[in-house]
Amino acid sequence: MFEAAVAVACATWTDRAWGTAFIQHIRIEPKAMMSRKLYLPNSLPLMALSPRSIVLPGLIHRFSTAQSIEPERAVGLLDYVFEKMQDEDEVDKVLVGVVPVKNDGTKITAGEEGGVEMCEVGCVARIIRLERTDDEHYTAVLEGISRFRIQSTQPTPNEIFLTAKVQHIFEQHIQPTDIAAHALLERLRTSADKLLTAMKLPTTTITRRLKEIIGKTNATNAGAVADLIVGMLADIEFKDKLKVLDAWPITERLQTVIDILESRVEKLKVEEDIKGSVQDSLQKRSREFYLRQQLEAIRNELAATKKTGTKGGKDDEEDEDDLAALKKKIETGTLPPEVKKVCTRELKRLQQIPPQQAEHNLIHTYLSTLLSIPWTQGTEDKVDKEMVARARKIMDEDHYGLGRVKKRLVEFLAVVRLKALNTSAIAGALANEKMEGDAISVPKKGEKSVTDVKAGQRGVEERKHTTADRAPILLLVGPPGVGKTSLARSVASALGRKFHRISLGGVRDEAEIRGHRRTYVGALPGVLVQALRKVQVNNPVILLDEIDKLGQRSHNGDPSAAMLEVLDPEQNWSFTDHYVALPVDLSKVLFIATANSLETIPAALLDRMETIEVPGYTYPEKLKIAQKYLVPKQCAANGLRPEQVVLGEDVVTKVATGWTREAGVRGLERELGSVVRAKAVQYAEVHDKDGGRGYGYDPVVKAEDLEKILGVQKFVDEIAERVHRPGVITGLAYSGSGNGGILLIEATDMAGSGRLQLTGNLKEVIKESAQVALSWVKSNASVLGLCAEGENPVKERDIHIHCPAGAIPKDGPSAGIAMTLAIISLLSHRRVDPHTAMTGEMTLRGSVLPIGGVKEKVIGAHRAGITKVLLPAWNRKDVEGEDGVPEDVRNDVRFVYVKTMWDVLREMWPDFSGIHVARL
Repeated sequence: MFEAAVAVACATWTDRAWGTAFIQHIRIEPKAMMSRKLYLPNSLPLMALSPRSIVLPGLIHRFSTAQSIEPERAVGLLDYVFEKMQDEDEVDKVLVGVVPVKNDGTKITAGEEGGVEMCEVGCVARIIRLERTDDEHYTAVLEGISRFRIQSTQPTPNEIFLTAKVQHIFEQHIQPTDIAAHALLERLRTSADKLLTAMKLPTTTITRRLKEIIGKTNATNAGAVADLIVGMLADIEFKDKLKVLDAWPITERLQTVIDILESRVEKLKVEEDIKGSVQDSLQKRSREFYLRQQLEAIRNELAATKKTGTKGGKDDEEDEDDLAALKKKIETGTLPPEVKKVCTRELKRLQQIPPQQAEHNLIHTYLSTLLSIPWTQGTEDKVDKEMVARARKIMDEDHYGLGRVKKRLVEFLAVVRLKALNTSAIAGALANEKMEGDAISVPKKGEKSVTDVKAGQRGVEERKHTTADRAPILLLVGPPGVGKTSLARSVASALGRKFHRISLGGVRDEAEIRGHRRTYVGALPGVLVQALRKVQVNNPVILLDEIDKLGQRSHNGDPSAAMLEVLDPEQNWSFTDHYVALPVDLSKVLFIATANSLETIPAALLDRMETIEVPGYTYPEKLKIAQKYLVPKQCAANGLRPEQVVLGEDVVTKVATGWTREAGVRGLERELGSVVRAKAVQYAEVHDKDGGRGYGYDPVVKAEDLEKILGVQKFVDEIAERVHRPGVITGLAYSGSGNGGILLIEATDMAGSGRLQLTGNLKEVIKESAQVALSWVKSNASVLGLCAEGENPVKERDIHIHCPAGAIPKDGPSAGIAMTLAIISLLSHRRVDPHTAMTGEMTLRGSVLPIGGVKEKVIGAHRAGITKVLLPAWNRKDVEGEDGVPEDVRNDVRFVYVKTMWDVLREMWPDFSGIHVARL
């Protein structure tokens, strides 16, 4: 009975969302009452329940008029309901008041003196199912909704059934300040858990669901859970159920249910004690009998085994079938001779060890592992004449920009094709040579000829291994989110090989690479062998992701040292996994590694890989990627067509610059997804209002709408200063995440002793650049016209250099010429055009050295309004090269390439009197 009660109770809570026992959350069928709350009238038709039956809110109750104490009125009421339900529009609108009765089981005729003695409190119920039986009775499934109290009753004009004016009692919630109620809530959870433990129920979906409901009891649904628990207990007394129905204050109901649960727990404890004492008594008297019966059964089983010659029945038959399958795999599989020898030996050992021993399972697992490794199965590369063109097309479809990276990968694939063609030519020449040798062989000289051919075969095999199998190992280095992993997938797709990704981030145990030795419990092969087993070919493309985060030497070994053999083409053809204990050929595998930084990769490991730098995307590239890939992808993911969301270039650019600061596009994709989802909400609301026509919906997203959707703008673009001030210079900075911008450098002086003060969260390298700048100015002060020969221009002055945005750390040598010019501008009281920016490292002799991040810096400067940029002459290739500054930026910005600090001064102040003298 308990299981059935729990099933009914939990089904009610499972079919609806949590807390739907309350009337405001009642689930309404769409056809009946879409988007409307259930209306509770003050007058309800009354139906007396069967004796000792009660309906509580939120629970399901099955009612039969045949068992009703007043069957005539119950049938009359349900006749009325049945007529109402014939009209589809009336479904779920008919509510009845079901009231428990105090009478015994004696049937009462309608109008009989004395009548039915109904309780004052009942439950509003909805009839969710109604069936007419053959004997003119009804069976109804009722769903309790809320409590009510009867104020007055009167029969219908034809006295078919009773109606009543009622006062509805709505569910109360526990207030946050009601300490006593919260204490009762905790006692309810504890008592319910104790009862479930004492019942010792089997673990089923129903019991798990019930425990989950009790665990989620809170101040909002406490009353509903209390009703559920009472409905769960099938053998609870009628008077106790009536107390719970009548207890509409939440604290009174919780206390009533707690008393019931604690009483039930004590009863179960007493029953358990009695049962335990009886079992102990039976055990003592029947122990010998049971043991003798078991001994007799064992003897009979042994006798039957000896007579029939079997080894143990069905389990042994299955084991023999498994051994036969392993033997067939060994005999029919294309295994290398050494592997086949080991497998045959292990199979013989397996056949001699009984299945009950632990070693049997260990050998079986090892043998299954060996047979699942693709020793000779490989994928044929698509090295046809369309391979290079296909590779270009695949990478252009999957990635925007990255011209230099794509070019190197296409070169790599072209080399793979040429090696395959050379190998085929050598193999064909060998076949012709062998046929000629067979045709001209003579008895005495034949052996020599065959020997020569075999030697030629060995040579070709060696050349084949050297040329075709030993592919270079590529390392893609770049910031997160720039497409390193997807580039590796594109290579696999172009070759037609299978692809597998191995994440090396956080791997600190050498055994994860080389595998665990078989002597350890739970030993497994390493990640490389497991990868081969998963793809079932010996020449996949394996991506070694995050190789720069590989753990270093520890008490568990050095995983980076284990990777040395894997990534060495001279050694990985015989890689030995500790678990397999046989050489595994990894030379046919194409390894591609990814990293965010080269600093944490050991030098020996880095030396084995060819590094390809994958730069971060610039804002113009992010704009193209968003329009071509990200926005259509987000539209499809959120149920919109591309034409239903229109994001202009200004909107996408503002999202990229105002809400993201990253090298890749992951953050940009998340923000664009938020914008598309906001438009999806707007479209859904308009669609529901006008019946699907979509009138009034504007698909265009405006720049001023972004803050409403994404919140306050997180980042503000730097804007070049419009005021000419001595000592203020515009430099250029690179954030390291694919973004660049301007960096203001401010210099001022004050009375002092020639001290240099630096602020703005500057690191060591940039501080050294400031020291070099001041030293160069001092040594050339007279030439610059700042003071007379032999004097110190800052002897009685202190110089203070500050870089705004002090919360951001700044480092690097590229601010050298900007700091130098700031000091000269300050001391000479000359202004610098604020639309001019510069970057470059300066030596103590005034030479300007090349720097990095030119493309990103120039794009950031262009966005900030800079019209002229001074760059080291060595960096001209970074501006005008294939992957250099975009053409539209080059058209708007004038570039000046300098070799010395004197070139900078000539460009800034052509009329400066001291510049014609250059001392290097």
